[in-house]
Amino acid sequence: MEERNAEHTRTTGRSRWYAAYSIAALVGVLGTAVLAVVVLGPESNASVGTTDAAAPQQQTAFAFFDEFHATLIVTPGTAGENTVDLTLATHDGSGAPDVSDVTVAAALPSAGIEPTTYPAEPVADSPGAFRVLVALPEPGDWELTVSAAGAGTEPAAETAIVPIGAR
Repeated sequence: MEERNAEHTRTTGRSRWYAAYSIAALVGVLGTAVLAVVVLGPESNASVGTTDAAAPQQQTAFAFFDEFHATLIVTPGTAGENTVDLTLATHDGSGAPDVSDVTVAAALPSAGIEPTTYPAEPVADSPGAFRVLVALPEPGDWELTVSAAGAGTEPAAETAIVPIGAR
C-alpha cells in the first residue's frame, strides 16, 4: 500500500509539473501574439508562431524526471542533422541538477529506425545546459530519450516526442 501511495504521489507530481509547464508555454505563445500586435500593429501581416513551409523551424519538447525536468529545443526541426539544446532544471526552480553522463537517443519507430544514442556536451558557463548534434533522416514524430545520472544514482531516462518536418 505504501509503495502504491508513493507511486501515486510521484505520478501526480509529474502531472502537476506537466500542467504547469503547458500553461506557461501557452501564456508565452499568447504573450508573443499580444506583443506582436502591440509592436507591429493589428494591420501587420507578420506571422507569429508559424514559419514559411520551406523555412527551418525550431521544435520544443519537455521530459520530466522525478527530481528535475529537461527542455529540448531542436533546430532546425527538419529532416537531416539537428542541434538539440537541452536545459536541465530542478522542479522547484532552484537551479540545475547535479547530473553527469547526459545522452540523447533518437528513434523513429514508425519508420523502423532504432534508437541511436548521442553524448551531450555541457555548454560552458551555463549550468544545466547541454548540446548534442543528432541525425534525424526522415520527417515524423521522433522519440528523443534524455538520459542523465545524478550524483551517486543510477541513470534515469525520459522520452519526449518531437515532430520533425520535411526539408
